[in-house]
Amino acid sequence: MRKIFLFLGAVAISTTLLTAQNQTTFQNQTVGSNMPTQQSINFKFTVATKTQINNDLTHIISIDNVKTLPDGSGFEVWAYANPAQFQTFLSRNIPYQIITKKAAKALTMATTVAAMAYWDAYPTYSVYEQLMTNFAANYPALCDIDTILSSTPSGNYRILVAKLSHNVNTAENEPQFFYTSSIHGDETTGYILMLRLINYLLSNYGTLPKVTNLMNNAEIWICPLSNPEGTYYNSTPVGSTIVNSIRENLAGVDLNRNYPDPLAGQHPDGGSWAPETQAFMTFATKHHFNMSANFHGGAELLNFPWDTWTTPLNPNADDAWWRRVCTAYVDSARLVTPTYFSDTYASGITEGGDWYVITGGRQDYMNYFQHCREQTIELDAEKTTQTQNLNLKWNQNYHSLLNYIQESTYGVRGIITDSCSGLGIKAKIWVNAYDQTNDSSQVYSALPVGNYHKYMIAGTYSITYSAPGYNSKTITGVALANGAATIRNIQLSPTAAPDAQFTGVITDNCAGTVQFTNTSASSTSFLWKFGDGSTSTQTNPIHTYPVSGTYTVKLYATNCKGSDSLVRTNYLVITMTTAPTVTGDARCDAGAVNLSASGAGTLNWYDAPSGGNLVNTGTSYSIPSLSTTTTYYVANSTATPNQYVGKPDSVGGGAMYNTTTYYLLFDCSTAVILKSVVVYASTTASRTITLNSSTGAVLSTTTVSIPAGMSTVALNFNVPVGIGMSLRCTSTNPNMYRSSGGITFPYSIAGKISITGTNASASRYYFFYNWEIETPGGCASARVPVVATIGTTPTAGFSNIVSLNTVNFTNTSTNATSYQWTFGDGGSSSSPNPSHLYTTTGNYTVQLIVINGNCSDTSTQQVVITTVGVDENLFSKVAIYPNPVLGDFTIDFGTRSTIPVIVDIYSMNGQLRYTKTISNTLEPANINIASFAAGVYAIRLSTATDQKYFRIFKSN
Repeated sequence: MRKIFLFLGAVAISTTLLTAQNQTTFQNQTVGSNMPTQQSINFKFTVATKTQINNDLTHIISIDNVKTLPDGSGFEVWAYANPAQFQTFLSRNIPYQIITKKAAKALTMATTVAAMAYWDAYPTYSVYEQLMTNFAANYPALCDIDTILSSTPSGNYRILVAKLSHNVNTAENEPQFFYTSSIHGDETTGYILMLRLINYLLSNYGTLPKVTNLMNNAEIWICPLSNPEGTYYNSTPVGSTIVNSIRENLAGVDLNRNYPDPLAGQHPDGGSWAPETQAFMTFATKHHFNMSANFHGGAELLNFPWDTWTTPLNPNADDAWWRRVCTAYVDSARLVTPTYFSDTYASGITEGGDWYVITGGRQDYMNYFQHCREQTIELDAEKTTQTQNLNLKWNQNYHSLLNYIQESTYGVRGIITDSCSGLGIKAKIWVNAYDQTNDSSQVYSALPVGNYHKYMIAGTYSITYSAPGYNSKTITGVALANGAATIRNIQLSPTAAPDAQFTGVITDNCAGTVQFTNTSASSTSFLWKFGDGSTSTQTNPIHTYPVSGTYTVKLYATNCKGSDSLVRTNYLVITMTTAPTVTGDARCDAGAVNLSASGAGTLNWYDAPSGGNLVNTGTSYSIPSLSTTTTYYVANSTATPNQYVGKPDSVGGGAMYNTTTYYLLFDCSTAVILKSVVVYASTTASRTITLNSSTGAVLSTTTVSIPAGMSTVALNFNVPVGIGMSLRCTSTNPNMYRSSGGITFPYSIAGKISITGTNASASRYYFFYNWEIETPGGCASARVPVVATIGTTPTAGFSNIVSLNTVNFTNTSTNATSYQWTFGDGGSSSSPNPSHLYTTTGNYTVQLIVINGNCSDTSTQQVVITTVGVDENLFSKVAIYPNPVLGDFTIDFGTRSTIPVIVDIYSMNGQLRYTKTISNTLEPANINIASFAAGVYAIRLSTATDQKYFRIFKSN
C-alpha cells in the first residue's frame, strides 16, 4: 500500500485488544523484547476526525489505510510504527488493537525461468535477474537493462530497470514514461505485473498495433522491484522466497516516507535519505520523466497528487486531468471485474490528501520536484497477492496499463530550439491562468532534443515559453482535445550576444579544488581552459588542480549571435602540502618501538586514517611498550604563508583626510584573517576600525591607539566569504592618509580576496595599505600509514626417525609460520614435516630455522646413517631395463604377487622425484622418466614390510 504494512491475504491474522490502560504491558513484551528494531508494529484504532490524522498522527506513525466507520461516527485507521514511534503514539492515549503477524500462507516460488511461463508464481531473486537479462538478450533492438542501484546495503541485490523503445539507444522526441513497483517490499502484485508487462510489450511488438504504436512513440521505463531488501527479507538462501517480506528496507526505512516533501522539507521522516532513495532521485533527475505511476497493495484505489495537501489547502492545477485519466483506468479495469477498485471509494479514485495526508512520498516528490505526472495505484486489497490470483490481476489491469502509457503521448507537446543554432534548449512551459506557483505544475523541455510534454484537460490555452538568456514567447489559442496531441514547436531567440563572466573560489586549497561560477549572460555553450591543460564544457565546473602553482583561467561563452571570452591571468594560486615519508619499525615480542617520518611542515601522528586522536607531533614517535602490531597515520601540516594585498604604500600623491564618508570596498572568496594593515596618521590618537558587510552591518571592530606617522596596526579580523564588504575608520576626524594617485584597482590575491575600489566617485584609496592576509588552518596532507610490527618469536624444535637411509622429521616448533630445513648433505626443504633420503652412510648435521614475520629461531641435531639398502631377498629377482634409459624403462619383479609395491625415485641429493603404487606384481611395470635430467637416480621398491634400492642412469 502507498502507506503501510499489513498482510491480509499472505498471512494469517490474529488480533489482541490492547487499550490505553494496558499499553505498558505491550511495550515491555512486544516493543522491548520480542520486536527487532527494524520491524514495524502493526495496529489499528479509531478517531473521530481526519484532522487528528492529518495534523498529528501521520507525523508520528505511518498511516496505512483510513476508512469511514459504517455509522459515520469517525474513521478506522490502520497503521504501523517502529518501537520509538509507537512510544510516541502511546502518549496520545488512543485505544488500539495490535495486528499480530503469523505464519505466511504458501506462495509458489519459481526457481527457474521456465517456471515463470504462466506468470502464476513469484520468482526467486536469481530468476528475476535472469528474466531481466533475457529480455535484453532476446530483444536487443527494443530493450536495454539499466541499473538504478548497483548494490543494495546488504550487497545481495540490485535495483534494475528495463528501457523499452523501438530505438532503444537513441534519444528522440518521445515522452519518457516510468512504471515502478514494490517500494514497499511486501506489496508485490505490481512486481509480477511489471515483469509480465515488459514481456508483453516485447513479444507483441510488430504484431499488435497498439503495442507497436506505444513502443514507436514513447520511451518506456519499467522497474519491477524497487525494494528487493524488503521483498526478499529474511530468506534463506538469500533471495529464495518472499514469504517473509516486509514493508521497509533492510535498515527499517519506509522508502515511501523518505523523499523530499514540498511541504515538510527535505527529510520529513527525520532520517537521512536511504541509498535506495538517493539512487531513485539521481535516476529521476537524469532521465526527465514526463509521466509515471508507482504500484502498491493493501487497497484497491487510484491515488493522485497531492499526498501532503488536502484539496482545500492546495487544489492541484491538474485535478481535472487526473480525475479523467484515473477514471479511465478504473472503467477499463471494471470491464473485467465490475466491483474492482471499490473497497475504499465507490469511484475508485481519490486525491491522496483527501484520503489521508502523508509526507515524504515518492508521488509528491516526482510531481513537485521532477515535474513528472505520477500517481499511486493500489492494485489489491491484499498486500501480497496469492499466486493463484496473479493472472486475474493481470487481466484486470493490463488494458488500463497500456492506456495509461498511451496518455503520455497526448497533451500539448513539441520541441523548443534555439532560433540561431537549431539545437534543443531547456525551457520552462507555463500555461497562463492554469499553472500554479504553489504546486510546481509547470514543466520543462528536456535535452538534448528539447522536447516537452504538457498534460491537461481539453480546452484552449495561452502558453508562455521562457529560458534564461532568451526572449520569452507566448502562444495563445492553443486548442487541446482529450485523448489527443496538439503539436507546438517553438523557437526562442537569444536576448543578445554573450558576455563572458566568471568567478572561481578555491573551496579546498589543500586539495587544489576550485568551484567556478559562470555569470555569463545570453550564452548557450561554454569552453573552460583551466591553465593546467584541462578543459570543460560544463556551465559551472568544479576542477581539481593536480599540483601547486599559479594558474591562468579562460572562459569562452557562445551563442548563435556570437562569442566572447574572459581571461583571468595568474588568477588562482594553489598551494598543496606534500605527504610525509615514513619509516616503520618491527620487533619480536612486546617492547619499545621507534617510528619516524620526514616532511616540510609539522608532522602530526594519529591513531586512525581519518578523525581519531592526535597521539604525537614531530619527526619521530617512540612507543615505550607495544604488545600488538599497530598502524599509525602521519600527516604533514604546513602553514600557508601570510600574503599581502592592497596598495603597498602612499606613493603617488594624496593628503590627510578627515571624514568617514568614504571607504575601501572588497570581495572575499575564501574565508581569511585580516591580520594587519599599514596606516599613515598625522596625529597620535585612538581610532576605531570596522569590518562591514555589504549591507553596512558591523562584522568586526577594534579601537587602537595609532601614533603619528607610518605604523602597522594589528586587526585580526575574521573575514567571511562575501562581496561588497568594506573596511572603514569610523572615528570622527580620522586624520589618516588618502591616496589620490598611483592607484590601480583591483588589488587581489587570486582565489581569496580582491580590493575592488571605493564608494567615492573619484579614484581614491582610503587609509589602509598593505593588508596582511592569513589563511586559517593551513594545509594538511593525506595521512600516510606507518606500521609498528610486533612479531611473536617462534621456538624451533624437531625429532626424527631413521629407517635405514630414510629419515622422517617431525616438527615440534611453536609459533612458526614458515620453515627452512638443511639436511647436511646439500639437500633442503620448506615442508613442515619433511622426509629425506640419504644415499651414503655418515653423520649429518640437520638444521631447522623457523620464521614468524621478522622473528626466527634455529635448532640443530645430528643424524647418523649406518645402512644404505635393505634385505635383498624379497626383491632378489627384480630386473630393471634398459639401463641406462632415455625415457621408458620396465621393472620386471620376477615373482608374481598380489601385494602392492610402492615405486619411489630419488635424485642423488635425496629429492623425491617420482612415486607410484603398483597394485600387484603379476605384470611388469612401465615407468617414464623422459622429463628427468641426465644423471643417476635411486629407485626404492617397498611394501608394507620390506624395501630395496636400485640405481638407474638417465641419459640424454
